[in-house]
Amino acid sequence: MGRVGRIDRFRSAAAFATYSGTVPIDVSSGDVVRQRLSRAGDRQLNLCLHVMALTQIRQDTPGKAYSLRKRTEG
Repeated sequence: MGRVGRIDRFRSAAAFATYSGTVPIDVSSGDVVRQRLSRAGDRQLNLCLHVMALTQIRQDTPGKAYSLRKRTEG
């Protein structure tokens, strides 16, 4: 996580999401409401966050319980 530096330099969680490229982008048109993943931001940091999430889901951790709960909610 050395790519981030001091976390307090981000004014909000949304600012960090934009920096890391994890914020969804609204691509809605008319009655169709859609979002897509951002291709901007720090791609190496985005990959690091992705690998951490996958590791949490694969192991018996609170992250796995959270993922299962969200999947059952839809």
